[in-house]
Amino acid sequence: MSRTTSTDLTRWNRSGMSRFDYVDGDAAIWLERLREILTGLYAKGVPVEMRQPDVLRDLFLNETADLARAQVDTEALRNAVVWQRLARALPAETETGPTLESRGQRGIRIRAQYMNTSDGDYTWDILRAFARASHVTLGHLNAYANEGYLRTATQWDNLRRLAALVNYQPTPAASASTLVALDLKPELGAVEITAGLAMKHSPATGKPLIFETLNKLLAHPALNAARVEGWNVNATPLPARDSVWLNPDAGALAPGELAIISGKGKDQVVTLSGVDDLSEENDDTILELNFAQGLTRRPAISSARLWRDPADVLRALPRSSAGIAVVELDTSNALQKGDLVELRGLTPSRILAVVDRDETRVSLALPEGLDLPEAFQLAALTPLASIKAGVFQGPSPDIDRVFYLDGSEVVAQVWEKSSDDFGLEGLRAVRDGVSAVIADTSGAKVMGYTFRPPERPDVVYMRLRGEKAIDAKLSQDPKVTGESSRKVASFRGTLPKGLSRGAHFIRRHRTNRTMQALRVLGLRQDKGQFHIEFDAAVPAPHASEFIGPMRMSLRPEDHDYNPAEFGNLALLTLENIPDEALDILRPGRPLIITDGTTNVQASLATIKPLGQNRVQVSLDIAGSIAEMSRGDTVFRLNTVVAGHGESKGPKTLGSGDGERMRQSFLLQLADVSHVPSPVAESGVMPALDVTVEGEVWPYADYINPAADGTRSWSSTLGEDGFLTIHFRRRLPTGTNNVALLRHRIGTGARGSGVPPFSLVEPAKKHAHVKAIYQPFASSGGANREPVDSLRSSAPARLSSNGRAVSLRDTEMLCMRHAAIWRARAKEVASARRSRLVKLHVVPAGGAELSAQLKRDLQEALGARVLPGVSLAFEAYAPLYLRIWADVRADLTSYDATDIAGACDSALRSRFALEGRDFGQPAYISEAIAALEAVPGVATSIITRFDYGPDTPRSLPHVMVRDDQIVTIFPRANEVAHIGENSTAAAISGAPSISVNVRGLHD
Repeated sequence: MSRTTSTDLTRWNRSGMSRFDYVDGDAAIWLERLREILTGLYAKGVPVEMRQPDVLRDLFLNETADLARAQVDTEALRNAVVWQRLARALPAETETGPTLESRGQRGIRIRAQYMNTSDGDYTWDILRAFARASHVTLGHLNAYANEGYLRTATQWDNLRRLAALVNYQPTPAASASTLVALDLKPELGAVEITAGLAMKHSPATGKPLIFETLNKLLAHPALNAARVEGWNVNATPLPARDSVWLNPDAGALAPGELAIISGKGKDQVVTLSGVDDLSEENDDTILELNFAQGLTRRPAISSARLWRDPADVLRALPRSSAGIAVVELDTSNALQKGDLVELRGLTPSRILAVVDRDETRVSLALPEGLDLPEAFQLAALTPLASIKAGVFQGPSPDIDRVFYLDGSEVVAQVWEKSSDDFGLEGLRAVRDGVSAVIADTSGAKVMGYTFRPPERPDVVYMRLRGEKAIDAKLSQDPKVTGESSRKVASFRGTLPKGLSRGAHFIRRHRTNRTMQALRVLGLRQDKGQFHIEFDAAVPAPHASEFIGPMRMSLRPEDHDYNPAEFGNLALLTLENIPDEALDILRPGRPLIITDGTTNVQASLATIKPLGQNRVQVSLDIAGSIAEMSRGDTVFRLNTVVAGHGESKGPKTLGSGDGERMRQSFLLQLADVSHVPSPVAESGVMPALDVTVEGEVWPYADYINPAADGTRSWSSTLGEDGFLTIHFRRRLPTGTNNVALLRHRIGTGARGSGVPPFSLVEPAKKHAHVKAIYQPFASSGGANREPVDSLRSSAPARLSSNGRAVSLRDTEMLCMRHAAIWRARAKEVASARRSRLVKLHVVPAGGAELSAQLKRDLQEALGARVLPGVSLAFEAYAPLYLRIWADVRADLTSYDATDIAGACDSALRSRFALEGRDFGQPAYISEAIAALEAVPGVATSIITRFDYGPDTPRSLPHVMVRDDQIVTIFPRANEVAHIGENSTAAAISGAPSISVNVRGLHD
């Protein structure tokens, strides 16, 4: 019986058994099974649960009688059966219940039922004949399953026909494929790229290879090269002293120059102590700068800027502060620093000292507790300088009082007029007992004033009676944005051109030379002056100079490059993804992740919009991006699989005939492309769109019996390479109503190994696609299954029925895939409940085991292994052989060059990758046998038999005789073979095979 029944007949198949029976029954059993089924069909009016074959089968057995009786009323069933011949085998009812039978009694009854043929019921005789024919057919299938002729057949078509008897179809030639990313033109929105976008590779030899996209793709230019959030933000702190800066304007910098380093946080003033030009052309565009004091605050490189080239040096106007009052005068200012003025308007008036001045304002020192009104008058006192200590010379006006400064304190002296012996007017001090005399110098009349110790000032100030006062008002603290006036500095004139908010200044104190970095927050222009509000308080602005604004800025090298690695992140946030692009993203969408050096294949697992053109995603990655830098990495989301082959137009297959059950058509086209598909056990299906009366029917595997009766089609491969299209149900009758809507031509191992970046643009100009990014070599191409593979895979397929129970089953199932030559399975021990089987595989043609091929294998094999078993795929480890030989040949009958070529071919054929297995030893005797089988070769001597230097790090075990290697033992995951283009040969120049031909008598 086949596996269409509920019993799994492959349960007896375990590794180590060379032969077993696939049939679990005989003619008597099949007749009983037919009786059970027909009994349920002929039991009219009985509930469905009473008519099931399984229930009827167990109705007799005493082990299950209670359960069966609970479901079936045997007497009602007996009366309901229309064909009473079937009811004979039902158990008879007795007073104590139905008659039960043991398994032995059941066997006797079934044999007797089969042998009894004398009742004249022709329908029963037909059933019996059918059971006997089934027994004979299944016996033949069982024999074919263990048929030794498969080992001796040599013709491919003979093996195909034998394999078809056990429901096995040879693996067809597969088309190579690769993952490509499409680069859309930037001005587009969301567009649909239909399947069949062609791209061409022209190899050095042979015809060009055409690849086409296998599926349609919804694409958007924003998905050409998406980046993670913060990809251009370098969070590394700026070095404290030496750092490299970009100077695109090539402005000259010199040691000693002042500059500002800005970033997030407070700015700081730096002094350049060293400037080195690092640009290749010595044009000062890349500079290494050294800061004299080092940086006390180190901003992130992404936010750091160096501001330089001040436009001017500004002096601030004085501003009132504690103990200092700044007043504005209505007239031009003749006062000097240190002068005394009389403040009128208060009772009594006060004498104040001038501590600073400019053209229209003076700063006055205020005694503690004195508050000035908003408006008042000032009268200037007349200064008089000493001609010697305590003696002052000047005119004789009407002096009211004399004042002088004792440190910072104003001292007043009151004087009275009097006459003395010289007849000149004099003054006499009446306060503090200080006297004065009139002195005469060289006969000239001079007014002199003498002060006795301890007061001996250099300058005194006289208040003259009738001195005219000037109007003044208290200067108001400037406001710009309404914040503290302590952040504001005022300057005379108009706002400098180009000064704006955010500009940078350096405030340097004129006395102690301390410096402060400031940034402009606000500006205001008044009559004759302007005000600047800074981001920090400005102490003593009148005693400082403001260097700025800075006109040029430099940015650190790599400020827009994030060197941070991804690490083991589970979620990534992509930026600049508009809603139109977000709408086309779906889980499972493939993508290529690249940092310019490494390329990794992945697919979207989850998608979560975050707003503001940001989306959070998780990925299923075929590899790792942990060591990729965020600044280099782009996510190419306009990605699609491209397969080897060229699309062709519609083609008529023929006309449907509703009277034929399994109608088929021969498709006389060679090299029909086969693309990866988990539907087919071989892992590939023909690239055909088969239509019946305009409706596309799906593909079903030919060896799948469940597809019978469905609206589907299958294909089989003939020896000539043509496909036969089989329809699994009747076709509607019509004329030329069966056709190919589209088919592709191009297959085989030639399509594998197309180097990366060989496909760079569409074969024809495309309205939407401007370029193609192909970072992976093509893989998966293979020729049709050869004779040697058919001999082993056909029996293996029948033994496992397309499933994987043992490790050997898993290996054979993997090798059933068109793109795989060899496979070796190993279970990896794990503490988890799930089991992991690792498969080392040899891709067809020795191609690369790409991420796409791993994905295809996972889809094709994942559903065919036992539940709870997961698969992992790794490439085989090559062990490249090197064989040099001296041969003696009959050079009178053969050409030496032809002999050498034939020997080379013989060695390559014997040790070709296609014919070697995992862990298979390589014997020197194999090489000798291959050489001496070449016509014309008499003897051969192997002068070198070893492995090349491009072998794995762990050297293989070898057997040595007379200082020469005679056997090489590869490890379990290695395959020893002759490399077609060995890396070692390319580097060292030593060939893998070298044959020196000599004559028989040389």
